[in-house]
Amino acid sequence: MTEDQLGAPVVFCDNCGARKEMKFCPECGQNSRDYNSSLIRIVRSVVGEILEIDSRIFQTAKALFTHPGHLSAEFTRNRRANYSTPIRIYLVTSILYFFVVSLIAGAANRENMRGEFMATNVEIEGQQTQLDEREIQLVLEKFETTLDRESYRKLQEVMNRRDGSPSKFVIYRLMSRFEGVEISNFTLMLLKSALNIAHTPDIALGQFLDNLPLCMLVLLPWLAVVLKLIYCTTGVPFSHHLVFAMHTVSYGFVVLTIWALLSLTIQKMQLEIETYLDIAFQVYLFSYALVALKTVYRQGWGLSVVKLLSIVILFSLMLGPAIAFVAVITFIQF
Repeated sequence: MTEDQLGAPVVFCDNCGARKEMKFCPECGQNSRDYNSSLIRIVRSVVGEILEIDSRIFQTAKALFTHPGHLSAEFTRNRRANYSTPIRIYLVTSILYFFVVSLIAGAANRENMRGEFMATNVEIEGQQTQLDEREIQLVLEKFETTLDRESYRKLQEVMNRRDGSPSKFVIYRLMSRFEGVEISNFTLMLLKSALNIAHTPDIALGQFLDNLPLCMLVLLPWLAVVLKLIYCTTGVPFSHHLVFAMHTVSYGFVVLTIWALLSLTIQKMQLEIETYLDIAFQVYLFSYALVALKTVYRQGWGLSVVKLLSIVILFSLMLGPAIAFVAVITFIQF
């Protein structure tokens, strides 16, 4: 530290040596906190920064909940310092949502699948799932030398399940297609993946739910593309459409998380209001998105309604491919 011509102290960054007059170095960004001091001063400084971050989070949450589209509008005006970044909001809300969904859906579906895969007298596509013992032995003999020891053990366990098990029937139909046919390495890999899924469907379901957030790698950019198409005459940059998509989807994740938890509570309480709750949440999400669109793009209510309906339709077209994308990744992992 030195003094300038007016006698004021001049502070230099300990990290890069650049002159700094604020809390952060303008060159390297290091803060001015000094750890060569008492513990009380360090704790006080750290707590102060945490409270500053929390205040920004509270402002972000307040704007997100009470002023649809305000965060995106502020971003377009380059007023970003008072709010959390769009990507941080998106990551936090998406992690929370998919974690809750994974817990709820995973537990419920594992119970259902245990019962389903042990059921008897089940029909698949109008065909009885009972299999002849001789047919099963032919499949086992065919793949005894083709599969590795672990995969063959899984095949045996699946084939030894009770008649009526869908997994047993599906694997038999799949394996029997390759009787007398030379199997390529790629086909063998696919067969092993199918066998692993049939052997442990609850684990496969859990893996699928864990991979479900990957849908957003497709859906989030697609929503921005749809917004760009719908509002192509406004001259709004694509990055602003993407920010609006992240803000809107983030709020959607929050609402869907609350929706899922309320639906679970209602189911456990055996209340007959779940249908009304679903309608209420759908109307609320539509209304929120409508107000957000009008706030950001500044068009009339009637035109905003028409454009929102168009966005919903175009966005829905990508739901199937996105889920298929996750299913393929899950299949390959097995």
